[in-house]
Amino acid sequence: MNRSIKSMKIAAVAIAIASSMAFGAVSDKCSKELSEAASSKSFDEFATELGTAVATVKTSCRTKMTCPADSKMMDVGMTAGCIKQLPSTPSGIKKALKDAGVSEVSNALSGGYDSDASAGESSYGSGDESGSRGGAFKKQGPKKIHVPRDYKTITDALGNADAGDTVFVKRGVYNENVTLIMDVVLKGEDPLTTIIDGGRRGPAVMGVTESEISHFTIRNGLEGVLCENTGGLYIHNNIILDNHATGIAAFISLPEIANNVVYGNRWSGILAWGAKSLDSKIEQNVVLRNGYSGLALKGPSNVVVVNNIFMENHYYGVFADPASGQTRMDYNNIYKNYYPFNRFIKINRTNVSLDPLFKNPSVFSPNFYVQPKSPMVKRGQGRRDIGLIDDISVVRPKIVVDETGVVQRIPEPEPEIEFKPDEPEFVPEPEPEPEEAPPPPPPPPKKVFVVEGVNFVSGKADITDESFGNLMVVVETMQTYKEVSFRVVGHTDNQGKKEANQKLSEARAKSVVDFLISRGISSSRLDYEGRGDSQPIASNNSAAGRAKNRRIEFQRTDN
Repeated sequence: MNRSIKSMKIAAVAIAIASSMAFGAVSDKCSKELSEAASSKSFDEFATELGTAVATVKTSCRTKMTCPADSKMMDVGMTAGCIKQLPSTPSGIKKALKDAGVSEVSNALSGGYDSDASAGESSYGSGDESGSRGGAFKKQGPKKIHVPRDYKTITDALGNADAGDTVFVKRGVYNENVTLIMDVVLKGEDPLTTIIDGGRRGPAVMGVTESEISHFTIRNGLEGVLCENTGGLYIHNNIILDNHATGIAAFISLPEIANNVVYGNRWSGILAWGAKSLDSKIEQNVVLRNGYSGLALKGPSNVVVVNNIFMENHYYGVFADPASGQTRMDYNNIYKNYYPFNRFIKINRTNVSLDPLFKNPSVFSPNFYVQPKSPMVKRGQGRRDIGLIDDISVVRPKIVVDETGVVQRIPEPEPEIEFKPDEPEFVPEPEPEPEEAPPPPPPPPKKVFVVEGVNFVSGKADITDESFGNLMVVVETMQTYKEVSFRVVGHTDNQGKKEANQKLSEARAKSVVDFLISRGISSSRLDYEGRGDSQPIASNNSAAGRAKNRRIEFQRTDN
């Protein structure tokens, strides 16, 4: 074979190596195809053709958010985010060679290609793993990459990261749309001052399977973090605010979402659409003041939501589709939303509605950790605080790719304890922790009282969703004072016929009793009756007076 054709084959292999160093392993099949393509044309022609192909794939990625199934790039095993960063011009491809340490085509003769090999065979494509990446192209161990010291942009740093690397980002505003890289950690210096600004051009951050992002402010994207079937993604210790749609949007697989502040996004704080919890949760977050709901569960979502604060969201604290009814909501604080939740989500009595007492809820210098005297302290699952905590940690499984390309997730083994029979095991007595005073119980109920804010659908006995939180106060009181029993009395105004008002008041009182029983209160402690419009407490001549007369009254029957 003449030298020019051989050099072009070397160039093809060098391009594959350059790509592999930037974006992950390139298969032997891909290397062989590149070599065959290069052997029939000049290097410049080949570089132009490859640049055109890459540009086509990049355009498809921008419009479809995924690689076309018939693309040669699928043989490389690249994600859409990686392909967007490939060079798409001959000069850019030559620069990629230089960045990989190949300043001239002939330099690829050392290590990556065997100059003495016969008939154009290369040690890179021989199938021998020890030889295929020998010499100058031997893979290095995990490294730490710093932005902007090593690379000016986060995108460039991630594009040059390998599996196991960590990219550290210094304080500053980074106006870019970031795509994470599998098995690469992206970490900001400080969540208040290390900012990814998406510029409303798309998601500020695109999640990828088995990646991690922490300690950033993520703002001004169409979504803050978009996760499409990204199992194993870990999103923690971020401030995600002021995004055009949703703060965090998860489809199909739920990432681990922990210890974030999700604030002031235009639609929902967190969206789970058809998402399932495998070994991930939505936990220890503060989700507040979002435009529609704190948490929106769409489609057949089945997730675990624990120890979060959903507060002051403009419509719902938690909204669920009928198909999302299997979602577990445990030990959350759903406080001061316009509606706490809708009727398709099961809210058990571990959830509360209390002022969390943040240290500083101001948006200018925020601190959304709770005060020491907060009722959230040690009230959550596992005796953790509800809301943000300092010691959040998630054990992530080890990722192994076997020879056939199948990804296996191997849990971290539990540490073995070595016992020495000739030395007695010494276990020091733990020092007793000082017990903190529990939150004060609700005051004993009066003999007769009215619960404010208990409303019904007009002309019906259906309790409105926003009334449930107020009735939970009665549930908590009856759980605290086991001896208390009540008669629930319904009253109406004088609009309509007396007989109809009598039946309506009795039906509404029964609806309240049914609600209390559904929350664990024994039916033996409850009774009900309706008194229609016979006992007004205000004039029925005004709308305000009639509203006061439409009431639910509780009368103690235990004394």
